[in-house]
Amino acid sequence: MVVSDELEERLVSTCRTGFGDTLRSVILFTPDEWTLSYVRSDLRELEPALRDVKAEIVENERLGFTSQETYHSFAGEAPEGETLGAYRFTVRAFDHGYLCRVIVGEVGVVATTDEMNIDTFEDVATTLRKLIAD
Repeated sequence: MVVSDELEERLVSTCRTGFGDTLRSVILFTPDEWTLSYVRSDLRELEPALRDVKAEIVENERLGFTSQETYHSFAGEAPEGETLGAYRFTVRAFDHGYLCRVIVGEVGVVATTDEMNIDTFEDVATTLRKLIAD
């Protein structure tokens, strides 16, 4: 189990509320395991094929655990006012949608969406970070 059932439900609910009908999928992952927690209804018939694609996505997004450590050390070593601050989330833009990754500690969330206003990602990612941290 990647996270508790209650936390999984809250993370998926946050994504569904924040991204609305543009949300395609939600994946929860750790360095060792992952689960496809949500697939939009019009994509469910494709779920077996999606699992293979999602497995590749997770393998790539797991690199974020290492990146998070690197960014954290940069933030701590930079002179005052010369840092970007702490890592918060990643958004990847594609021709037909977006991928948003949030990592806190040993838990990550990936949400995929259709095309939409990119500003929405900050609100959703901030809430996901708070839920995972609690």
